[in-house]
Amino acid sequence: MINSLIKSLDTFKGSIEIIVRDVGHGNWNEIRFGTTRIFFDIGAQKDWHENKVQNLVTAANIRKSENIYIFVSHWDVDHYHAILKLSDFELKQIKGFFAPERIPKTNTAERVKHLLNSAGIGLYLIPWTTKKHTDKRIELNMVFGGDKLKIFRSSKTNSRNLDSIVFYIETYKNSVMLTGDQKYEKLYDYIVSEVLPKAPMIFVLPHHGGNAGDFNISHWSTTSLEEVIISYHESNTYGHPLENNCRTAQSLLVCKPILSTNDTGDKVFLL
Repeated sequence: MINSLIKSLDTFKGSIEIIVRDVGHGNWNEIRFGTTRIFFDIGAQKDWHENKVQNLVTAANIRKSENIYIFVSHWDVDHYHAILKLSDFELKQIKGFFAPERIPKTNTAERVKHLLNSAGIGLYLIPWTTKKHTDKRIELNMVFGGDKLKIFRSSKTNSRNLDSIVFYIETYKNSVMLTGDQKYEKLYDYIVSEVLPKAPMIFVLPHHGGNAGDFNISHWSTTSLEEVIISYHESNTYGHPLENNCRTAQSLLVCKPILSTNDTGDKVFLL
């Protein structure tokens, strides 16, 4: 199913829309083309009232004519729990739900599994990748790849944030990295250094601009950043985004400000 989805994106001739949704201190990104929508996470701020989360789902405006594919970057609640607010009609549009294989034994994860089963939605778990090196490093290796969309998966790790899926999209106009809560070092070593982005990058900062390893300016200066977006809300209790990450991102952008959601609306880009 994933290979067919990637092929359909490769053969699509129109504009591709990238959306970074304003969902509080959470994550919900979309790739939209034709009648297909790929969700990379479907989360929202975990302490928001259920009515507020429901409003976010309603605003997403899922239509009967659309085919929805949901990929969860990792099993943190703020990256997936908004699916629990989808109506029966909206659930019928979902063709598959893809996520890292190791599902946590939490009430929310169990509710999602029950929902998918009740709605007849296939749950496809993507296993850890096989390491290419014999040292202790956690790797991030490509598991599916076309001309436009490449999907990366981590090797075995006990860290929920690093036990993840990452999306990289590239067209002649822009490249896009959708990161979840993965670390800067992994994103640079296994995607930027390996794929060598040719087009200016739209970069969603990992972990809502919070602690995600070393955002090394000398490394990332080799990449042309077109936009940097932080998906967060200022009401968070974690101190996100970190000032040093914002400072690094701003120095790499040079002539334009960092974008953030934070009650300012969705951010939309056309590739």
